[in-house]
Amino acid sequence: MNCFRQLQFYQKIRMNELCRGSFMKWLQHSLFLK
Repeated sequence: MNCFRQLQFYQKIRMNELCRGSFMKWLQHSLFLK
């Protein structure tokens, strides 16, 4: 596994974590509003 692919893989994981985190925040927010 070369360096560039490893970096892409790491960025993909980070993006997934960010998306999941913002989704959880949005979910909690919408639940609180109801």
